[in-house]
Amino acid sequence: MHSEKTISFLFIFLFFLISSFSFCQENGIVLIKKDSSSTEFLQENKRIKVKLANSKTYYGRFKIESDSTFSIKGNLISLDSIVKIKRKSMTATIVSLIIIAYGTAFTVAGVVLIASTSTYGVLFGSSLILGGIPMVLIPAISNNHSPDKWNYSIGPNPKIKTPK
Repeated sequence: MHSEKTISFLFIFLFFLISSFSFCQENGIVLIKKDSSSTEFLQENKRIKVKLANSKTYYGRFKIESDSTFSIKGNLISLDSIVKIKRKSMTATIVSLIIIAYGTAFTVAGVVLIASTSTYGVLFGSSLILGGIPMVLIPAISNNHSPDKWNYSIGPNPKIKTPK
């Protein structure tokens, strides 16, 4: 009876040990900035948006297929064909759409106020436009990893130290 508990404990301990080791070794897309040592890691099964050289765009969860290709919704994508790659979580997508909507509203309201003839309308309208334009542009251009600034590879997360 005592040996059955020991065997069960060892089995559970080995299961968690193997599970944690495989978690540390999970592969993904490694992005290395060319002009610095900055790296980013896109974990497998996370949402990304990829624009290719043939101007096709794919969005969704990606799966590693080989050391140079991955797939999104069954479409094979080679690392060499990427023009832009971007992490695109569902929360970030919703928040960026809200920020863009508010920025557009601020910009339109600013233009309407500037069109009015009052001095205060011009001043307030200008401030709305100056606040609205960055709200539209920043979410649209942020977090793009183009191949002229980043190197792409597929491998384990470089920020997790592997035991030697």
